[in-house]
Amino acid sequence: MSSSRRIPFVFASSVAVLLAGCSGGGGGGGTAGSAGGGSTASNRAPTATVATPTASPLRGDVAIAYRLTDAEDDAAAVAVSFSIDGGQTYAPATRVSGVGDPTTGLATGASPGAPHAFVWDSGADLGPVLATARVRILPSDARIGVAGETADVIVDNTPLSGAPIATFIAAPSGTVAGDVVVRYRVADLDADPAMVLVEVETTPGAGFRQATPAPGSAPTANVATSPQGRDSTFIWRTATDVGAALRTGVRMRLSASDATGAGPAETTAPFAVDNTTPAAAPTIASVTPPRSAAGGSVQLQGSGFAPIAADNDVRISGVPAVVTAASSGLLTATVPSSAPIGASIITVTVAGRTSNAVAFEVTGPPALTSIAPAAAPIGATVRLTGANFSTRSNGVAVDFTGAGLVVATAVSDTVIDVAVPAGARSGPVSVRTDNATSNAVPFTVIAPNAAPVVTSIGTPGSIQSGAVAISYTLADADGDTCSITVQHSTDGGVSFAPASRAPGQGDGLAGLVASSGGSSFTFTWDTAADQVTFQPDCRIRIVANDGQASSATVSTGDFVVDNRSPAPSISRLLPTSTTVGATVQITGTGFDASATVQFGARPSAVIAAIGTTRLVTTVPAGTPIGSTFIVVTVGGRLSNAFPFEVVPDPTLTGVSPSTAPVGATIRLTGTSFSTAPNGVSVRFTGGVSQLVTAVSDTEVVTTVPAGAQTGTVHIVTNGKATSSFAFTVGATPPASPAPTITRTLPSAGTTRGGSVTITGTGFDFSAQVLIGGQPAVVLAAIGSTRLVAVVPSNAPIGPSTIAVVKNGQTSNAVPFEIFADPTLVSVDPSIADVGQQIRLTGTNFSTAANGVSVRFTGGLSRLVTAVSDTEVVTTVPAGAGTGTIHIVTNGQATTSLPFTVR
Repeated sequence: MSSSRRIPFVFASSVAVLLAGCSGGGGGGGTAGSAGGGSTASNRAPTATVATPTASPLRGDVAIAYRLTDAEDDAAAVAVSFSIDGGQTYAPATRVSGVGDPTTGLATGASPGAPHAFVWDSGADLGPVLATARVRILPSDARIGVAGETADVIVDNTPLSGAPIATFIAAPSGTVAGDVVVRYRVADLDADPAMVLVEVETTPGAGFRQATPAPGSAPTANVATSPQGRDSTFIWRTATDVGAALRTGVRMRLSASDATGAGPAETTAPFAVDNTTPAAAPTIASVTPPRSAAGGSVQLQGSGFAPIAADNDVRISGVPAVVTAASSGLLTATVPSSAPIGASIITVTVAGRTSNAVAFEVTGPPALTSIAPAAAPIGATVRLTGANFSTRSNGVAVDFTGAGLVVATAVSDTVIDVAVPAGARSGPVSVRTDNATSNAVPFTVIAPNAAPVVTSIGTPGSIQSGAVAISYTLADADGDTCSITVQHSTDGGVSFAPASRAPGQGDGLAGLVASSGGSSFTFTWDTAADQVTFQPDCRIRIVANDGQASSATVSTGDFVVDNRSPAPSISRLLPTSTTVGATVQITGTGFDASATVQFGARPSAVIAAIGTTRLVTTVPAGTPIGSTFIVVTVGGRLSNAFPFEVVPDPTLTGVSPSTAPVGATIRLTGTSFSTAPNGVSVRFTGGVSQLVTAVSDTEVVTTVPAGAQTGTVHIVTNGKATSSFAFTVGATPPASPAPTITRTLPSAGTTRGGSVTITGTGFDFSAQVLIGGQPAVVLAAIGSTRLVAVVPSNAPIGPSTIAVVKNGQTSNAVPFEIFADPTLVSVDPSIADVGQQIRLTGTNFSTAANGVSVRFTGGLSRLVTAVSDTEVVTTVPAGAGTGTIHIVTNGQATTSLPFTVR
């Protein structure tokens, strides 16, 4: 089987059944598109309840049934994602186009919610592999709702083999007329859906052609199979293929195929079709009820029935049903015990004329497994678990001892939630649905329950961040074990949403034993998980439930949550002094594209923001000459003030010697030269420039470059040019040898902006360094054997080379890799003891030995070797403090994440 082949585990005709059986899912949060009306403040978010598919393993197109519940019945959108690592990470799930429900404009409703189906193209997302996966559905309207997800299921998209085999179960024989019911079975070792071909030869020797299906005939595409065989029905419209005539020697042929090939064909013995008699076939208008267990009674309303019961051939899935009462417009029949359980059809044949086929479902008898809780008071809701419950409105009834039958609507085919009715007594309970009654399970009716009480809820003081502890007291006169529901508000109590619990902190949400005098508990709110950045009027409210009754809602007062990043900080400037209009690079932390820069009181435009650690700007016009300071503002927060000096425009006062050959060293003197790396350009007649680093603020030493001509020489520094001096180019000395590179440090590579030391021969400050083909800033030339350069910001990420160019000659190219900046995504756990192992995940970690440094608050670092490019495992060192944690690799630091040392 090819990897692109789709093999749905559930078909269009059974999606409704799957939706009706949708039950429990998990809660979660995330981002999704919005739909529907209502203000955000007053609107209550939708909830998704997701069913886990029961088939195993799943293949190809996987139908996920779910329900959307919303108090306002707002239309909702859903974001669907999948995980193959047990829910640690999720990726968007691909929807099979045109199959199932869309992801926007979806109906919602009160509990149990509106049913929907998302058909996941697992082949597109996973490929031809065997994997353990789960699917999460996050709903939203004007607010992001509560997500539900499946349990882990096995998805097997590995190639299969083996063609299907189709055989007749009930084929035409003798003389038939009108619409003819043909029952067949399709077997396939791989249980792949099959394409069934039904053909007919209406004249002996004329050849076979495809038979015309009658309305109501089952589809012949995507026919369900199994290794033992699955039954299906084809209804042949003889009036189209034979006409109003008598034909003898008619034969039918049946074959099946899938992507692996076609199975053998089976042909019937000859039979006759007689459509000469114009008598009308019977017609079924309705079937009541539309589903029933074996032994149940069903009524067929319609026309053309025989008034004598024995003259009506009623079949359910092709199995004869006993007709117990008959008239021309109404038949009563009993569902046969041998009728296959599942989706079916009912037909009536009178005098060789077969009616239309009407959909019907044969259910298994209801089975009651358990009642939870097994003891409850009058009015409490209990959950009945079992099998073959009806999800039709009023389709199921629960029989309580002393109270009789109570009509209920099942949550799913296996779950019924029902309130214990008035008058109920301790004794057996059973379920009746679809003409059948389940076994009985014992149940105890207990005395009325005292509701729990939540008191003494504490309001956190000062400004909170991260995990916020909320203390409260829980009392219950019966000493019951309780659970709590916790919600948070970020608008002073106008609206509330579910509050996330900080993992492993405080007390849980369930299993809380409340004493009659009150027991103290703590709920720890994960403000970061609920996306609270900065809010001055947060509240928490709590409701307790002991399984029978809920407490009144209690709330904290308003408190402040501030999870904003720390204020920006400047660590260095390059250069630390320059002229008005010159470029300045600011290095530090907490920067982003929204940052603004001031030189003293004068604002300056940000030319570029490089990650979170660098800004490029210019000294603004009007900045006074002399000492000043630079301040960066991000999100309304000011950085430290970093000293800076604005210097006058440069001047050139002398050139010595004023005559020199190409390659000779000359000295230029003046004022206000930049001592930053490559901060000075010496320009000669002939359009030749030479980038150098000034010896001092008043002295520049350079060599006469090739191409320089007799005329003048001047200096450009910080974008400002000096006046020119006369200069004569003397005779050219013999050419010096090309530079060579012997090694680099680091040898493997580094990130953009990182420094690299190049060792070789023939170097000096006139040398140009090319990294990834891009010119690099030379920070220092150490003798003639070493250069220190900065990897340019436009160097291409990935494998590259380093080369040195001097006097027009290029050195050998040395392999060098430019790494992408590392990122830190998560820390697990985020609260740990000294010596405990923690796992950090992200991107672009170095896997070189000791290539990663994990840095904790408290100035402690730990050198480690990354497990992979996306994962680092280390232990918390002694002396580490609560605060933040980040990673430094290849000289580049990631952003920090909160970390608590217990």
